[in-house]
Amino acid sequence: MKPVTHVRPAVPGDIPRILEIEREAEAAAHFSEADYQRALASDNTEAEVRRIVLVAGTPELVQGFLVARFLQEEWEIENVAVTKGARRLGFGARLVETFLQLSICSTKRIENSGAEAAAVFLEVRESNLAARRLYEKFGFTIAGSRTAYYRNPEEDAILYRYSFQ
Repeated sequence: MKPVTHVRPAVPGDIPRILEIEREAEAAAHFSEADYQRALASDNTEAEVRRIVLVAGTPELVQGFLVARFLQEEWEIENVAVTKGARRLGFGARLVETFLQLSICSTKRIENSGAEAAAVFLEVRESNLAARRLYEKFGFTIAGSRTAYYRNPEEDAILYRYSFQ
């Protein structure tokens, strides 16, 4: 039986758990505590880069997170990670689903002009088949690749695109 998954905006108190999950996830992008603090503060209309940071878990424990940034008319998912013990339980899917729902509303609020995002982009390790299947399940399509994009180990990235049109 899958646990009930709650998704909510991250708060500063979530940063230690986010860092713990990130360190455990080999394929995750690795940010500093200061990076996450800036990301959480980016909801401010004066921030240069706008971000959505979500956490998912049970009411007792955060099990995963997602970080995305808004650049002009596009979103980029920068990081998605779920703790090893909670993988394949729906946390990643709920994070992506919630992000896709929020991104349109957030884009309108950010731009304050009614403009909508045209697409969401992300890069994923070529070998990360579980993540690739998850994104494809939500309608992301392959838009290209980046040779030797990742390090430790070196690996190509597959570029995915999700269109709101």
